[in-house]
Amino acid sequence: DKYILDSECKFLYETKKINNTFEDFRAILRLAYENDIDLRIFLSPPHARLWETMASVGLYKTWEDWKRQILRLDNEEALRAASSPFMIWDFSGYDKISTEAVPVNGDKVNGMRWYMDISHYTPEVGDLILRKMYGLSKEDWGVLLTADNIESHLIKVSEDRRKYRMSHPVDISEVDSAVVQVMDQAKWCNGSGRNKTN
Repeated sequence: DKYILDSECKFLYETKKINNTFEDFRAILRLAYENDIDLRIFLSPPHARLWETMASVGLYKTWEDWKRQILRLDNEEALRAASSPFMIWDFSGYDKISTEAVPVNGDKVNGMRWYMDISHYTPEVGDLILRKMYGLSKEDWGVLLTADNIESHLIKVSEDRRKYRMSHPVDISEVDSAVVQVMDQAKWCNGSGRNKTN
């Protein structure tokens, strides 16, 4: 996996064995610009619990910076190609879809409409994404990221996160407890080296 935790539980975009993943993304962008490929880019909408898990292990600011970096790379490659930047749609964050109520543990009757699990959404969500990206929907969901709106967008997502945390204390408690339990079991997070199974 290119996106891994190191022995101090820090998020990495590269290792000694693996190239910088931002440069991999740049190479994809460059190929698309050079060959007039209509590249459509979007950030997936996992459930809000995934973002809370990332925040619980100290990766929320890294996630924000990742968005800034992919936008920066797109703008750089567009300038190099004397072209307009590719559209980058952000469907991640805290909204009516990603904050769908999670059934209580063991409930096999009440499924979720939008999700199969924390990071895999239903085909219905996929259809909503495609419709929005291709201009077939006026749904107020998803943000087209630009150099002009990225910072205000990140501020809004943070504010939406604050509201979610206040209105979903049980969810937050469950996420935090699960993270503590996993981190306690992951010996490589306490400086003793990587877990041998990883």
